[in-house]
Amino acid sequence: MHYFQLNMKTFNSSTIHLTRLERSIYFDLLFEYYTREEPITSDISTLARRVRVSTDEEKEALKFVLEEFFTFDGNVYRIQKCDDDIAAYQSNAEARSRAGKASARKRAKKSEENSLSATKPGVNGTDQPTSVQHTTNACSTHAEHMNNARSTNQEPETSNNKPVTIRSAKRGKNAQTRKSKTLINPEATISDKQIARAKDYWQEYGEHHLNPETEWQKFLAYHAANGLEMADWDSAWTMWYTRAPEFKQVNSHSLPHSSSPNKTLGFIHSHTDRSWAEGL
Repeated sequence: MHYFQLNMKTFNSSTIHLTRLERSIYFDLLFEYYTREEPITSDISTLARRVRVSTDEEKEALKFVLEEFFTFDGNVYRIQKCDDDIAAYQSNAEARSRAGKASARKRAKKSEENSLSATKPGVNGTDQPTSVQHTTNACSTHAEHMNNARSTNQEPETSNNKPVTIRSAKRGKNAQTRKSKTLINPEATISDKQIARAKDYWQEYGEHHLNPETEWQKFLAYHAANGLEMADWDSAWTMWYTRAPEFKQVNSHSLPHSSSPNKTLGFIHSHTDRSWAEGL
């Protein structure tokens, strides 16, 4: 892998209890995990060489970080979130590779067909054109010259007398494939997945007082009352629940407040906690 996504706010809250040395080693371990696209080896001497740990203090810090954020599994240390990211990356890379090979085979086949068509024997059984073909070709060439002379300085026109351009053609194609916006269905019900996403987000930031069903009703009422149109209502819900704590604070006329993050939480310990991997 050439890169990985990191939510700085979540990373900072998860590692704020570490010393500067421990935090540096933790980051080096993440780089090791993603660069090799495999779990961390349990061979401490080998691992220490890979992350440039040499002193006794650094080795103690390395052991602490492994115990704090990683799960020992046989002969390796794992973070489930890292395993999921690597699996997704490898799957996408394999799909792109298959698509590229298929496209290359298709181009090669088309090139071969064009080559065979160009060398196909003429009517007289040879590759050389007949006298009739020479005459026809000469007439065609003369007619093409005459047409080119008459069409000099003229633009191709459409029925509305406007020139056709490649840019406008591309713009028309994109307009056809763009997803259209729709009004919200005021009778729509919230799914279990949408509830789980909202709860996970609020729990991470200590907003336990918020209720997904209540916020969903507010979400429906607001967009229906204002006649707003969206191309992706699921993404609109994500925007709503991430800003719900702000709405709560404004409505209660109180100063911003949030619970302190749990300083002992590991980096990632479950399949559902994906917040730190959202876009920066």
